[in-house]
Amino acid sequence: MLLKRTLFAAFIAFSLLALCLNATPLRRDVGDEAAVDLIKLDGTVTFIQRKKVVTIFGKFKQGFTENDPEKYFIQIGSGQLQSFAQLDIVIVAPGTASFSHTLFEDLDQIENKKLTVFHNKLPLASGTITPVR
Repeated sequence: MLLKRTLFAAFIAFSLLALCLNATPLRRDVGDEAAVDLIKLDGTVTFIQRKKVVTIFGKFKQGFTENDPEKYFIQIGSGQLQSFAQLDIVIVAPGTASFSHTLFEDLDQIENKKLTVFHNKLPLASGTITPVR
């Protein structure tokens, strides 16, 4: 009988321990950053965690042959292509003006994913979004 109680108490203790140690991802702190360098476009895109959104800042200095923002796109990971026009990115060939945009995501959702810039839906440059520590 004592063995049953001991085993039952041990089972309950381990069950509670497992519940308490259940790993949940921590939200990023406001101000945490990630970035991707796109060498072919001579530019960097920086992602900064805000309270409930991520703000993107960037500028490219080369690689753009047309000023039409409907012909250039950005994709993060396997997400939807977004045109430069949708993101309010102004092209001043051969580069872009400085730009910023707000994503309604958490930095953890985009970190370590690939960011690709397309021209006429053909890849122009890509890189991995990495944490800035």
